[in-house]
Amino acid sequence: MMKKILALVLSIILFFNYSVSIYANDNIKLNKNTSVSSFVDGEGKVNTVCVSVPKKGISHVDYYIEGVLFNTVDVVAENKDLIINNSIRNDTLKVTYNNKISNISEIYRVPIADYIEKVPGMDSKTFAHNSRYSYLGRIAYNTYYDSFGSYKNDDSLAIYSKRGDVDFDYKTLRAEKGSFVSVVIGVVAAILGAIVPGFKAVIAEHLVVAAVYAAGSSIVAGLIQGAISQTYYVKTTKYTVKARDNKTNREQFRDAEIFKVALKGGGYSSKDYYEGYLPWNDDIVAYEWFLEFWNYPYPGVRGYY
Repeated sequence: MMKKILALVLSIILFFNYSVSIYANDNIKLNKNTSVSSFVDGEGKVNTVCVSVPKKGISHVDYYIEGVLFNTVDVVAENKDLIINNSIRNDTLKVTYNNKISNISEIYRVPIADYIEKVPGMDSKTFAHNSRYSYLGRIAYNTYYDSFGSYKNDDSLAIYSKRGDVDFDYKTLRAEKGSFVSVVIGVVAAILGAIVPGFKAVIAEHLVVAAVYAAGSSIVAGLIQGAISQTYYVKTTKYTVKARDNKTNREQFRDAEIFKVALKGGGYSSKDYYEGYLPWNDDIVAYEWFLEFWNYPYPGVRGYY
């Protein structure tokens, strides 16, 4: 019992009390496609992880300790059919590890099951759900004027959603004692990037570090100090989204999904990530809806109400 309490306390400390801003450090180079987060390791040093997933099944990790680039990792799922029917095939990953301190590089291949495998008896579950449509809000578009300055349109859409089935996909996250945490993060990022549309790579760092501490282990000098075997799940909630033009009574229907990745038993839970026509009050979604209804030049959004 004390171990579980300690793991929960460590997780809370890890993700809230010791959050640090990496943007103040000029040594860390970022781009808009990189997810970044930091934590304090077992020696009290700030570890910063920069993760990107340029394509499904591919990830890149830059791992810093106290602002100094410690190592880089590239992970590639070699089989293009890595994901079949939302299940992970037991294929291999190509891992390229570069230690920037010792200038040592390694390229090796490992089975996915060395890091992520099915949970016996609870690989996946589906809960059927079919609700009524609920009103979400209204997208109001700017007034459109033609090239002569004449008023043309002042359109808006009412947005509704209906929740469908909820899927839980359970997996075991594994790592041996002495594993480089950057490699484990890279593997998880590559796998989740292949499963979860709209995936944000920062989830991989949060999930792995939380799993380490929940297992009663720690991270020192970029190494996991004890073997870990923790269950996590991907929760997928399906939605149907309806847009209605009240002026003409026209309606359009589109699909959306909301994802959450969480460590089973507590200690970490990610925020929601979206795919499709949610969240409804998003400028890209508003633009896509506009194209579904009208063919005059896009005037932009006045507001969401």
